[in-house]
Amino acid sequence: MIISHKHKFVFIKTRKTAGTALEIALSSICGPDDVLTPLSGEDENLRRQLSGRSAQNYRLPWGQYTVQDYFRMIKKGSRLAYKNHQSAKLIQERLGPSIWDNYFTFCVERAPEAKLISHYQWLKMQGACKNPLDYIEKNYFRKILGSLAYADSSGSILVDKVYKMEQLPEAIQELSDRFDLSTDALQLPHNSVKKSAPVSTAEQEHLLELYQERLLDFFGLERAFYED
Repeated sequence: MIISHKHKFVFIKTRKTAGTALEIALSSICGPDDVLTPLSGEDENLRRQLSGRSAQNYRLPWGQYTVQDYFRMIKKGSRLAYKNHQSAKLIQERLGPSIWDNYFTFCVERAPEAKLISHYQWLKMQGACKNPLDYIEKNYFRKILGSLAYADSSGSILVDKVYKMEQLPEAIQELSDRFDLSTDALQLPHNSVKKSAPVSTAEQEHLLELYQERLLDFFGLERAFYED
């Protein structure tokens, strides 16, 4: 997640949508006062190599604390911080309307079926699930519900723009134009994609069958976005 005061934007990071690659690219145009939330070890090293920046300013400023936040800090025993996959709703509350309403807020989404397959491949490689039914019954699919990051409980989208992952090159160009960047200032890193073990066609088909049987309503907002 990034809050750029330099270019006046907020990037909300969703899961299984090339979010880390875009985050690394955006980090390269950020200034010293911008908020960059921590990435995992390898990804943080890659960001530092390619952008010259690493996680910074992600601890919550004292001026953004609510009374409840002070109680949370006491219970936790440490300062509160912005996190990698923080929701737009929470960030909006933290920043307040004077910033949120005047910054360009955006994220990336991906078709639910594609996210399911990618997420399943990754977790199976990690040994977290054995087969598609095991994946579904352990409720892992709940972690990739992108609308939790960019919509409120009523389904209203909170960000200015939701880009489709398949249109990332066009999104990069639009962002470059919006931020008045020089040619090639925003470059997606080619080696930032996490490798996952391939699964058989039969497994993919079974997973998609379970999706059709059980998850259509769960991913309703994302389906509507892709069918629009």
